[in-house]
Amino acid sequence: MKNAREYKCVLFNGRRQYLAHNCSRIGTSYSDFPHHDLFDFAELAVNRLAAEVPAAILDSLVRVDIFRKKNGSLVVNEFESFEADHYTGGHYKPDLQFILDSKIDLIYEKLLCKYVDKSYRL
Repeated sequence: MKNAREYKCVLFNGRRQYLAHNCSRIGTSYSDFPHHDLFDFAELAVNRLAAEVPAAILDSLVRVDIFRKKNGSLVVNEFESFEADHYTGGHYKPDLQFILDSKIDLIYEKLLCKYVDKSYRL
């Protein structure tokens, strides 16, 4: 990559939330707030991953790390989930992270209760 700038799009249940604070500051910026093109691409990438890899766990938190190639096209560097670093920064309010963390906690609590309840029934 000639331009090493990487953006980290945080999604919840496949929908855009915000950019993670830990976006690479190396290289030239190629996206401006509110980053619609980046989030459109990230959502499309997660949908494509879900179609190609049905066993991928894409519920709850998913972070999509994106670079731009020399020709201007976007490319996924990696997908992160579960324990993905998703701290807010820049234009985003820390409240967004708190809200997202609360949603994640609720999902995990429901899953744990579901499996604990099943184990007691055995």
